[in-house]
Amino acid sequence: MQVKCTLIEQSYLLMYHRLIDMYCKTTAELYLDLLNRCPDIQEYITLKEIASFLQVTPETISRIRHGLNKKLTTMKDINSYLDNLDYSLVKDFFHEKGKQRIYRKKNFFIRQNEIERFAGWVKEGTFQYTYIDEEGEEHIVGYSFTNEFVCDYSSFMKGSLSLVNIQALTDCSVYEISRHDIIECWETNMETQ
Repeated sequence: MQVKCTLIEQSYLLMYHRLIDMYCKTTAELYLDLLNRCPDIQEYITLKEIASFLQVTPETISRIRHGLNKKLTTMKDINSYLDNLDYSLVKDFFHEKGKQRIYRKKNFFIRQNEIERFAGWVKEGTFQYTYIDEEGEEHIVGYSFTNEFVCDYSSFMKGSLSLVNIQALTDCSVYEISRHDIIECWETNMETQ
């Protein structure tokens, strides 16, 4: 039961903290969060995409970049809750039970309105989450970086249609576990009972 609870609890905590951050932090703090999670993000994600994700104009991101001090001493304190989450059991579970798969840049992990059949642990790379609204406008709603989960968790657990597209922004290596395999492991493995 430990791995099952860990996966569910830590996924929930991560989502909860990210939602709280979106409401409580300034745009500059959210931008620093992205830099902390993925220091080389600016090499492959455009200013416009970052601005879209943070729901501000590209000019605002430009001003934030310009105003940043070259010594970002506070960066280690950004998203400090991530340091308190121990993903070692979950990471080990994905490495042991999952199958490694390579996604080339622009390949989709899942498309909006499909059913998520896999959860993944990103060994290397970056994925972008987008939502296409009724007018066909695309909104960037999230990212998964190296050593993070990748999946539409709600679709994966409920077997419902995905609300997002998840697309590789770089070549990515992912350990994937199917919904069927993870549930079978939870139901048959004594350590997860």
